[in-house]
Amino acid sequence: MSNLQHDDRILIQRSVDKFIQDQYAFDERHSRLGSIEQSEKYWQHFAELGWLALPLAEEVGGLGGGIEDVQVLMRAFGRGLIAEPYTEVVLMAGKVLEAAANPAHEALLNDIASGAEEVILAADFGASSCIARKMPDGYRLDGERAVVAQAGWATRYLVDALLDGEPSLFLVPRDTGGL
Repeated sequence: MSNLQHDDRILIQRSVDKFIQDQYAFDERHSRLGSIEQSEKYWQHFAELGWLALPLAEEVGGLGGGIEDVQVLMRAFGRGLIAEPYTEVVLMAGKVLEAAANPAHEALLNDIASGAEEVILAADFGASSCIARKMPDGYRLDGERAVVAQAGWATRYLVDALLDGEPSLFLVPRDTGGL
């Protein structure tokens, strides 16, 4: 259920349409796809406009929007061929972290909503080929993910692995050795 009203959805659609018209020229799309740095300024704009916070719960810094609110945003993104990893960061990793209902994730979800973190889901739920082992200085993950959509964007990866036979989630910084 959404905490937003119909008028809020109209404002979301108009804000995306205006952003695309004024700042997201179609003929620059090819250069945006090859430059994460160029797209980072757009990502911060997404945060300022509340788009990154839209579907996340208010308790974690979100706006408490529902599926109907996200549909409005995604339709507008589709019209503009938005290349940034909204689906991967906010709708996949963000919602998985939110669903895990771990109080330790609250700060990270707030960072996702504010644009400070881009967490990319690198998971294969149900058939995990990654195994986690407890080590003296943390955990070691052994396994692979052949395809991780928008992987180059990540500040961290959310990886599923089996720990003592139980499914677990691990946050792995992008500069971790062995990736």
